[in-house]
Amino acid sequence: MVFAGSDPYQGFSEECTLCDFQEVVKVAMEHGDVDFLEAIPFMGSAEKRVWYFAKHYGTMWGMDPELILSDDLEQNVPAITFADNPAVLPFLTESLRSIVMDPGNLLRYDAANLAFTLPGGPELPAQGVEHLAVIRNMKLLRERKRRVLVTPLTAIQKDDTKVIRYFLKCNNWTPDQAFLYVAIACNAWESLLVLLEWMKEVPSNGFIIQLVKRDRLDALKAIRSISPDWKPNYDQFDAAISHGHVDILEWCDSINLKIIPSMEALKSAVELGQAEAVMQFLSTSTSEQYRRLVPILSTIQSLKESQI
Repeated sequence: MVFAGSDPYQGFSEECTLCDFQEVVKVAMEHGDVDFLEAIPFMGSAEKRVWYFAKHYGTMWGMDPELILSDDLEQNVPAITFADNPAVLPFLTESLRSIVMDPGNLLRYDAANLAFTLPGGPELPAQGVEHLAVIRNMKLLRERKRRVLVTPLTAIQKDDTKVIRYFLKCNNWTPDQAFLYVAIACNAWESLLVLLEWMKEVPSNGFIIQLVKRDRLDALKAIRSISPDWKPNYDQFDAAISHGHVDILEWCDSINLKIIPSMEALKSAVELGQAEAVMQFLSTSTSEQYRRLVPILSTIQSLKESQI
């Protein structure tokens, strides 16, 4: 059967290539030609029937699997893979499914949708597909606007704690402090708490200072829950004074942190416009030592104002 002239299906025949056949189906769908679409399985070669069944089964056309003979399927794995429709997988025999889902076969036909059904869920950990050409597939998935392959780094960047927990529990991944800095840089605070809980160790002084500067009292409390003997040191307390983070200062006071802020920290609070906040904390503290600092801070502020 050949369509000719002004017919939208010009070029369709038993002998047309699979790519040409795909174009004909696309035109038929655009025109809503249901009669033609339903007749296709009885017109084309086995390869075309298999591709059409595999491509559109489970979609609006609801193809009948009985239209496709098992020997057609066995002999036309490329057509099934090229269709790239996971809905057809339950209708394949176990042996045929293993052939279709072979990583080399998936790669050969860029079958991204089928690849996403491999163990690991819709967002495949990179370790699960390292036998595929990862760069090529990532490019393909971006072009098709699919979700890209996930690594611990990208999971942190997205603040996706579900995926992070998956890596921690299932992939024997042990995060180091570099990932903590990534979490800070990306404002991935939920991920940071998960990482701190898993690492079960007190981070470096510099890292904790970064937490203080960003007013992350939740992270400080998480560190203390991991190591009950830990308390902020002089540098960390000074950072809280300099930035006027009253919630952290009050928490330090509540855990009986007996640290007197340095003159440099008080001056820095004035420079950063945090003198009023720090003044309020010092004046309402239960510590007599802190209350004695109020006149000193007030003097520093007055000197600053007189220079303006």
